[in-house]
Amino acid sequence: MNVFPLKFGRLSDGNLLFTYDAGGYFKSGEDFLGRYARDRLDDRDHEYLAQNGHSYVGVDDPSFNAFMYRWANRLYAPVGLDYVILVPTRAAI
Repeated sequence: MNVFPLKFGRLSDGNLLFTYDAGGYFKSGEDFLGRYARDRLDDRDHEYLAQNGHSYVGVDDPSFNAFMYRWANRLYAPVGLDYVILVPTRAAI
């Protein structure tokens, strides 16, 4: 199992908010951070991450595809219309 690369910041209650580039997030504590940093996640960590779409098995995994879709939408958000193309549908009389 692969975990999406995580970023984290401290919350006012002392816990940590973990996020990744596709916009997913979850709250956890120092213990999880230590296990994550040392690549020593336990079975409970793996189960939580998998059930909530924060990890994937391979590139054909639905969680990976969902991550890539959300990430691409964040990178290439649609913007306002720059021009309009008019297509005539019948000849003028």
